[in-house]
Amino acid sequence: MKTFCYLYSFFFLLLILPSCGPREPSVCRIARIDSKHRIEGVIEKKYVQKENHLYRVLEIRQFEAKNYDFYLQKGPHEDFFNFVSVNDTIRKDTNSLTYHIKKPDGEERSFFLHLGCPDSLALPR
Repeated sequence: MKTFCYLYSFFFLLLILPSCGPREPSVCRIARIDSKHRIEGVIEKKYVQKENHLYRVLEIRQFEAKNYDFYLQKGPHEDFFNFVSVNDTIRKDTNSLTYHIKKPDGEERSFFLHLGCPDSLALPR
């Protein structure tokens, strides 16, 4: 019986305890993942997914990579979603959350989409 208790304690420490520590907030995980992608292309579609928590979606046809669907929650970056339109050019560098938009008429604007994560404020702009 003593051996069983030792084995149980060992598995508890090995498997359960590591999952009890601090976790990265989901918005920070999303910001970290999004910052890794390089985006350069044209916005082909723009819509709100009513059946999926009202996510704002931009379908981007990239110039030198596979197409990219960009999902944005309703919230702090409505000005970005309201500004962009179909046929706008969009560019974002790797390890950045700054999106550069260029309209067909030449108007340009940049948006830093931190997605509500304080850790992402340290990323280059």
